[in-house]
Amino acid sequence: MSSQISTFSSEPGGQSACDTDKYEQWLTFLRHNIFEHKLGRGFPRHKDFHVKALGRSVDDWAVSRIVTTAGKSQLIRDSREVAAYPRARYMAYLSLRDDIEFEQFNRHVKCQRASLTLVSGNDPLIHSKMGDNDTLCLGMPSDFVEQRYPKAEQLCAVRISTEGGIGSLVQDAFSTLHRESTRMSADEFRSAARIVGDLILLALGSQAAPSSSTSFVRTSNLARAKRIVRARLSDPELTPRDVASECRISVSYLHNLFRDDGRTFREYLVGERLQQARAMLEIGAANSIADVAMACGFPNMSSFSTAFRGAFSASPREFARVGFTTLM
Repeated sequence: MSSQISTFSSEPGGQSACDTDKYEQWLTFLRHNIFEHKLGRGFPRHKDFHVKALGRSVDDWAVSRIVTTAGKSQLIRDSREVAAYPRARYMAYLSLRDDIEFEQFNRHVKCQRASLTLVSGNDPLIHSKMGDNDTLCLGMPSDFVEQRYPKAEQLCAVRISTEGGIGSLVQDAFSTLHRESTRMSADEFRSAARIVGDLILLALGSQAAPSSSTSFVRTSNLARAKRIVRARLSDPELTPRDVASECRISVSYLHNLFRDDGRTFREYLVGERLQQARAMLEIGAANSIADVAMACGFPNMSSFSTAFRGAFSASPREFARVGFTTLM
């Protein structure tokens, strides 16, 4: 059993988060309490950006409170990082002050004060804070979430209010879990975190009942196949056989799963690559358009440009931020 209490502080008037040692400590805190690995890119090292955080983790469960002041911040987990570090939690974010913005599964959501959002650490994600913020975060194991909701991606990057009803109960339980977390034994913490996790999923999935029997098996296999595809978007040689083998199902069954979901395997793969490319172009998260094409699994610029224009009726450069910059 792995159990850890983590703290991080970069206060105004002292060292800022842009200092190298502090910055590395901040990434370590995120690894223990958010994505379970060291992120390659995070917020710009701005001298006025400051963070104060406290987290408790036991195995794959983690709760933390993060307060940021004096500046914008951004965390990016792209398809290359997903492929390199595929094991990650689902994260529930509860905003206590100001807004957090998330982009995932081709959805953009602003998590405002007194609202809750779930995101998947197993999939590409852009997480932005536009100013001062106070946030509670609960990390939940992937298996815990997906056993309850095989199509867990439908719960991600949507916002629900925590003012009234079950949302109010979630906020109270979430806040209490964090406040008391350091006083709990490891077993107590894990049991309490599971209860809060169930409340969060109940609130998010109140209109979507979990599947059962044959439907449960099919939706579980489809969700796993999609997750594998999204994790390997940068691989230009990814084939249905590769995905089927990793899912331990037949290629024909894989194709049936995607057709029943409304798109062929090929359509889903290309669609996800194009959406990821568009997001990277819009935020300038690469040094060049060629780098974007490569990161999203297109074998050459010609095929990328043709597919991109066909999907969005514009060239990649028309979507690109003027002058490419690399975060971090």
